[in-house]
Amino acid sequence: AQVTPPAPAEANSGDYAQIDTLQQRERVEVDGTRETTLTVGVLLRTSAAVARFGQVGLPYVDGLGEVSFGDVVVKKADGRLVTLRDLKPEDINPFGVSGLPVAADVRVRKLTIPGLEPGDRLSYRAVMRQRPLTPGKVFGDSKFTPMVSDPVQVFELDLPRDAAINVRLREGLGAAWEDVPSPPDRIVRRLSLRVPQPPERPEGPSEAEARAWSEPDVMFTNFKSWEDVGQWWWALSKERLA
Repeated sequence: AQVTPPAPAEANSGDYAQIDTLQQRERVEVDGTRETTLTVGVLLRTSAAVARFGQVGLPYVDGLGEVSFGDVVVKKADGRLVTLRDLKPEDINPFGVSGLPVAADVRVRKLTIPGLEPGDRLSYRAVMRQRPLTPGKVFGDSKFTPMVSDPVQVFELDLPRDAAINVRLREGLGAAWEDVPSPPDRIVRRLSLRVPQPPERPEGPSEAEARAWSEPDVMFTNFKSWEDVGQWWWALSKERLA
Protein backbone atom coordinates (compact mmCIF):
# COMPACT_ATOMS: atom_id res chain seq x y z
CA ALA A 1 0.00 0.00 0.00
CA GLN A 2 1.07 3.50 -0.43
CA VAL A 3 2.84 4.49 2.74
CA THR A 4 2.14 8.21 3.03
CA PRO A 5 0.15 8.80 6.24
CA PRO A 6 -3.14 10.71 6.02
CA ALA A 7 -2.98 14.50 6.18
CA PRO A 8 -4.87 16.63 8.70
CA ALA A 9 -8.23 18.12 7.78
CA GLU A 10 -6.59 21.42 6.82
CA ALA A 11 -5.19 19.63 3.76
CA ASN A 12 -8.67 19.61 2.25
CA SER A 13 -8.45 23.35 1.70
CA GLY A 14 -5.81 22.84 -1.00
CA ASP A 15 -3.51 25.35 0.74
CA TYR A 16 -1.91 22.89 3.11
CA ALA A 17 0.81 21.27 1.01
CA GLN A 18 1.45 20.43 -2.61
CA ILE A 19 2.83 16.95 -3.24
CA ASP A 20 4.43 16.98 -6.67
CA THR A 21 6.40 13.71 -6.50
CA LEU A 22 5.02 10.44 -5.17
CA GLN A 23 6.70 7.34 -6.53
CA GLN A 24 6.70 3.81 -5.15
CA ARG A 25 8.88 1.01 -6.48
CA GLU A 26 8.33 -2.55 -5.32
CA ARG A 27 11.11 -5.07 -5.99
CA VAL A 28 10.38 -8.72 -5.26
CA GLU A 29 12.91 -11.54 -5.17
CA VAL A 30 12.34 -15.25 -5.86
CA ASP A 31 12.62 -16.09 -2.15
CA GLY A 32 9.85 -13.60 -1.28
CA THR A 33 12.10 -10.80 -0.05
CA ARG A 34 10.63 -7.36 -0.86
CA GLU A 35 12.16 -3.92 -1.11
CA THR A 36 9.78 -0.95 -1.22
CA THR A 37 11.27 2.41 -2.19
CA LEU A 38 9.16 5.54 -1.69
CA THR A 39 10.27 8.85 -3.22
CA VAL A 40 8.42 11.99 -2.09
CA GLY A 41 8.63 15.66 -3.02
CA VAL A 42 6.33 18.15 -1.31
CA LEU A 43 5.96 21.94 -1.09
CA LEU A 44 5.09 22.95 2.48
CA ARG A 45 2.64 25.82 2.25
CA THR A 46 1.63 26.24 5.91
CA SER A 47 2.93 25.75 9.44
CA ALA A 48 0.59 22.75 9.74
CA ALA A 49 2.33 21.17 6.75
CA VAL A 50 5.70 21.83 8.40
CA ALA A 51 4.46 20.08 11.56
CA ARG A 52 3.09 17.16 9.56
CA PHE A 53 6.15 16.55 7.38
CA GLY A 54 8.64 17.44 10.10
CA GLN A 55 8.33 13.80 11.09
CA VAL A 56 7.99 11.01 8.54
CA GLY A 57 7.78 7.31 9.28
CA LEU A 58 7.19 3.82 7.93
CA PRO A 59 5.93 0.71 9.74
CA TYR A 60 7.78 -2.60 9.66
CA VAL A 61 7.81 -5.95 11.45
CA ASP A 62 10.67 -6.30 13.91
CA GLY A 63 12.80 -9.33 13.08
CA LEU A 64 11.59 -9.46 9.47
CA GLY A 65 12.04 -5.92 8.18
CA GLU A 66 14.02 -2.72 8.35
CA VAL A 67 13.53 0.88 7.22
CA SER A 68 16.10 3.45 6.13
CA PHE A 69 15.92 7.07 4.93
CA GLY A 70 18.12 8.93 2.47
CA ASP A 71 18.43 11.81 0.00
CA VAL A 72 16.77 14.23 2.43
CA VAL A 73 16.98 17.64 0.75
CA VAL A 74 15.24 20.93 1.55
CA LYS A 75 14.95 23.65 -1.08
CA LYS A 76 14.41 26.92 0.74
CA ALA A 77 12.14 29.66 -0.55
CA ASP A 78 15.20 31.69 -1.67
CA GLY A 79 16.46 28.80 -3.81
CA ARG A 80 19.13 27.46 -1.44
CA LEU A 81 19.50 23.66 -1.29
CA VAL A 82 20.11 22.15 2.14
CA THR A 83 21.13 18.49 2.19
CA LEU A 84 20.48 16.90 5.58
CA ARG A 85 22.93 14.17 6.55
CA ASP A 86 23.55 12.12 9.66
CA LEU A 87 19.94 12.30 10.77
CA LYS A 88 19.17 9.68 13.40
CA PRO A 89 15.85 7.87 12.99
CA GLU A 90 14.20 6.25 15.99
CA ASP A 91 12.01 3.18 16.41
CA ILE A 92 8.73 3.42 18.27
CA ASN A 93 6.10 0.90 19.28
CA PRO A 94 2.82 2.40 18.00
CA PHE A 95 0.77 0.28 20.41
CA GLY A 96 2.75 0.87 23.58
CA VAL A 97 2.46 -1.74 26.30
CA SER A 98 -1.01 -3.24 26.28
CA GLY A 99 -2.92 -6.47 26.33
CA LEU A 100 -4.58 -5.81 22.99
CA PRO A 101 -4.52 -8.71 20.49
CA VAL A 102 -2.18 -6.90 18.06
CA ALA A 103 1.22 -7.83 16.75
CA ALA A 104 3.68 -6.67 19.41
CA ASP A 105 6.51 -6.84 16.88
CA VAL A 106 5.15 -4.01 14.71
CA ARG A 107 7.40 -0.95 14.84
CA VAL A 108 7.49 2.46 13.16
CA ARG A 109 10.82 3.94 12.15
CA LYS A 110 10.45 7.70 12.46
CA LEU A 111 12.71 10.41 11.10
CA THR A 112 12.59 13.99 12.43
CA ILE A 113 13.53 16.62 9.84
CA PRO A 114 14.74 19.85 11.51
CA GLY A 115 14.65 23.42 10.27
CA LEU A 116 11.59 23.26 8.03
CA GLU A 117 9.62 26.46 7.31
CA PRO A 118 6.53 27.33 5.26
CA GLY A 119 7.62 27.75 1.64
CA ASP A 120 10.22 24.98 1.82
CA ARG A 121 10.19 22.10 -0.65
CA LEU A 122 11.13 18.82 1.02
CA SER A 123 12.23 15.71 -0.84
CA TYR A 124 13.29 12.38 0.63
CA ARG A 125 13.56 8.68 -0.07
CA ALA A 126 12.47 5.90 2.28
CA VAL A 127 13.31 2.22 1.78
CA MET A 128 11.61 -0.68 3.55
CA ARG A 129 13.17 -4.14 3.23
CA GLN A 130 11.15 -7.12 4.36
CA ARG A 131 11.86 -10.85 4.51
CA PRO A 132 8.96 -13.28 3.98
CA LEU A 133 7.32 -15.23 6.79
CA THR A 134 7.93 -18.32 4.67
CA PRO A 135 10.77 -18.36 2.12
CA GLY A 136 9.44 -18.56 -1.41
CA LYS A 137 5.96 -17.25 -0.60
CA VAL A 138 5.07 -13.88 -2.15
CA PHE A 139 2.13 -11.62 -1.41
CA GLY A 140 1.78 -7.87 -1.61
CA ASP A 141 -0.56 -5.06 -2.61
CA SER A 142 -0.60 -1.32 -3.19
CA LYS A 143 -3.15 1.49 -3.16
CA PHE A 144 -2.96 4.89 -4.82
CA THR A 145 -3.75 7.75 -2.42
CA PRO A 146 -6.46 10.37 -3.22
CA MET A 147 -4.91 13.85 -2.96
CA VAL A 148 -6.09 17.44 -3.28
CA SER A 149 -2.89 18.51 -5.06
CA ASP A 150 -3.56 15.78 -7.67
CA PRO A 151 0.03 14.76 -8.56
CA VAL A 152 0.80 12.00 -11.03
CA GLN A 153 1.47 9.03 -8.77
CA VAL A 154 3.82 6.35 -10.05
CA PHE A 155 3.97 2.70 -9.00
CA GLU A 156 6.62 0.34 -10.39
CA LEU A 157 6.63 -3.42 -9.90
CA ASP A 158 9.97 -5.19 -10.40
CA LEU A 159 9.64 -8.99 -10.52
CA PRO A 160 11.90 -11.93 -11.40
CA ARG A 161 11.05 -12.75 -15.02
CA ASP A 162 10.80 -16.50 -14.50
CA ALA A 163 8.90 -16.41 -11.20
CA ALA A 164 5.28 -17.58 -11.32
CA ILE A 165 3.86 -14.44 -9.69
CA ASN A 166 0.32 -13.44 -10.62
CA VAL A 167 -0.48 -9.71 -10.78
CA ARG A 168 -4.00 -8.29 -10.64
CA LEU A 169 -5.22 -4.73 -11.16
CA ARG A 170 -8.44 -3.51 -9.59
CA GLU A 171 -11.26 -3.43 -12.12
CA GLY A 172 -11.96 0.15 -13.15
CA LEU A 173 -8.58 1.46 -11.97
CA GLY A 174 -8.16 3.63 -15.07
CA ALA A 175 -4.49 2.87 -15.70
CA ALA A 176 -2.56 0.31 -17.73
CA TRP A 177 0.91 -1.13 -17.35
CA GLU A 178 3.84 0.43 -19.19
CA ASP A 179 6.95 -1.68 -19.78
CA VAL A 180 10.15 -0.29 -18.26
CA PRO A 181 13.61 -1.26 -19.60
CA SER A 182 15.03 -3.95 -17.33
CA PRO A 183 17.75 -6.64 -17.17
CA PRO A 184 17.07 -9.95 -18.96
CA ASP A 185 16.21 -11.74 -15.71
CA ARG A 186 13.74 -9.08 -14.49
CA ILE A 187 10.43 -7.64 -15.69
CA VAL A 188 9.57 -4.11 -14.61
CA ARG A 189 6.23 -2.42 -15.28
CA ARG A 190 4.87 0.98 -14.32
CA LEU A 191 1.49 2.50 -13.54
CA SER A 192 0.93 6.28 -13.62
CA LEU A 193 -2.29 7.74 -12.29
CA ARG A 194 -3.83 10.92 -10.90
CA VAL A 195 -6.18 10.27 -7.98
CA PRO A 196 -8.04 13.46 -7.00
CA GLN A 197 -9.67 13.80 -3.61
CA PRO A 198 -13.29 12.60 -3.92
CA PRO A 199 -15.94 15.26 -3.30
CA GLU A 200 -17.65 15.24 0.08
CA ARG A 201 -21.38 14.52 -0.10
CA PRO A 202 -23.89 14.55 2.77
CA GLU A 203 -25.06 11.04 1.86
CA GLY A 204 -21.50 9.72 1.86
CA PRO A 205 -19.87 7.52 -0.78
CA SER A 206 -21.86 5.03 -2.82
CA GLU A 207 -21.36 1.31 -2.30
CA ALA A 208 -19.29 1.11 -5.49
CA GLU A 209 -17.11 4.06 -4.40
CA ALA A 210 -16.55 2.59 -0.94
CA ARG A 211 -15.54 -0.73 -2.49
CA ALA A 212 -13.13 0.98 -4.91
CA TRP A 213 -11.51 2.96 -2.07
CA SER A 214 -11.07 -0.10 0.17
CA GLU A 215 -9.90 -2.61 -2.44
CA PRO A 216 -6.17 -2.69 -3.30
CA ASP A 217 -5.35 -1.24 -6.71
CA VAL A 218 -2.57 -3.76 -7.31
CA MET A 219 -2.17 -7.26 -5.88
CA PHE A 220 0.65 -9.71 -6.59
CA THR A 221 1.18 -13.23 -5.24
CA ASN A 222 2.44 -16.69 -6.08
CA PHE A 223 -0.32 -18.37 -4.07
CA LYS A 224 -2.34 -20.43 -6.53
CA SER A 225 -5.64 -20.67 -4.65
CA TRP A 226 -7.35 -20.03 -1.32
CA GLU A 227 -6.62 -23.65 -0.48
CA ASP A 228 -2.94 -22.89 -0.97
CA VAL A 229 -3.29 -19.90 1.39
CA GLY A 230 -5.06 -22.06 3.98
CA GLN A 231 -2.36 -24.71 3.91
CA TRP A 232 0.33 -22.06 4.31
CA TRP A 233 -1.50 -20.44 7.23
CA TRP A 234 -2.08 -23.79 8.94
CA ALA A 235 1.59 -24.72 8.64
CA LEU A 236 2.47 -21.45 10.40
CA SER A 237 -0.26 -21.59 13.05
CA LYS A 238 -0.89 -25.21 14.03
CA GLU A 239 1.75 -25.34 16.78
CA ARG A 240 0.34 -22.18 18.41
CA LEU A 241 -3.21 -23.53 18.26
CA ALA A 242 -2.37 -26.97 19.60
